[in-house]
Amino acid sequence: MQQKIMGLFPVPVAIIDTGSEFLACVADVLELPTRDNDLADQMTLNTQILDDPHRRPLLDFLCGRAASFATEVLAYRQRDWGISNSWGNITRADSGRKSGHGVHNHPNSVISGVFYSEVDPVQGGALMLHSPNDPHNLHVPAHTILLEPDPDKVAQSPYAWPWANVDVRTGMVVLFPSWLRHSVAPLKSGRRVSIAFNCVPHDGLGSLRDGYGLSFAKFADARQGR
Repeated sequence: MQQKIMGLFPVPVAIIDTGSEFLACVADVLELPTRDNDLADQMTLNTQILDDPHRRPLLDFLCGRAASFATEVLAYRQRDWGISNSWGNITRADSGRKSGHGVHNHPNSVISGVFYSEVDPVQGGALMLHSPNDPHNLHVPAHTILLEPDPDKVAQSPYAWPWANVDVRTGMVVLFPSWLRHSVAPLKSGRRVSIAFNCVPHDGLGSLRDGYGLSFAKFADARQGR
């Protein structure tokens, strides 16, 4: 008697190494005004920082990668994608505040991502992607009551992972569906600087004419001017 295991509904995550190509575009992020962030340490007051003219090369690159991720990986029909908002995150291990980010996802967005302008994986700060398959009919996380206590046994089955770590590096871009819950591991030392962003299709979602569409105000003027 044979048993076949089907791996259904995988979650796509794109990892792109840009090296040092775009680091000059974000060299001034540490000089921008910031505020305390409930999920982490500091975030920039400007939540459209990729719209600054000197960051245009990075903006164009990320929009192109988001469009490829949407059409080639997720099979979405919309081909023109833009960044609806973007902001800097600055975390210092010695700040006295949280040196990681709490678990969250990004509402009102389709594709989210992070560009890492300063991070050393040796110092911690890994991106943690949390499994969407935790049983929601249980009142406690499944991994606390069901999983093997031996982490090596759990590691052998990707169906059992409660989360997966991405060891991020300077110049790396990570893209993922906006609904995917994620967090950041605490820093052990040093500083971590990243640019988070959300992506949406220029033409909105669905059909406004039929009453169930969703448009994005940032791109409305551009659509009306065509």
